[in-house]
Amino acid sequence: MERSCRNRTGTGDSGDPGDRRAFQTDRDRTDDDLGTTGFLYVRVEVINWAVPISDERFENFSQLVEAGDGWPEFRFPNPLSNDFWNASILKRAVRGLDIIRCIRDGKEIEQIKKDFSEEDSFIFDTIQFSKTRRERLAKWQDKSQH
Repeated sequence: MERSCRNRTGTGDSGDPGDRRAFQTDRDRTDDDLGTTGFLYVRVEVINWAVPISDERFENFSQLVEAGDGWPEFRFPNPLSNDFWNASILKRAVRGLDIIRCIRDGKEIEQIKKDFSEEDSFIFDTIQFSKTRRERLAKWQDKSQH
């Protein structure tokens, strides 16, 4: 199945099941366990892992995420509440995959940020920071040698 770099949410991890779950949801953890910023770091790490892997491995990872593989079950008494959270998590997971596809396709981070305005800007800032690390180091070293 051909998939493209696009925001499929309707708005402007190694392959281990635990990593897929971290990519999709943080519902099993509390702020005491990891903190809100920690959840964002997990998402960034999964994106950084998924960008350079082989197409075959990424496709396998994508299929598992989109199928909800590795998701823990919700235990709300009202099944409609379970459905609500499952839909929300799937939407977030698919958006993450679409962002990865855009990065893999070579799209600029600033454009991806505009295309996926629902995503936290911390994600894009951290990815951009990682991508420009060597450039900043070279500039700093050049200035310090003069």
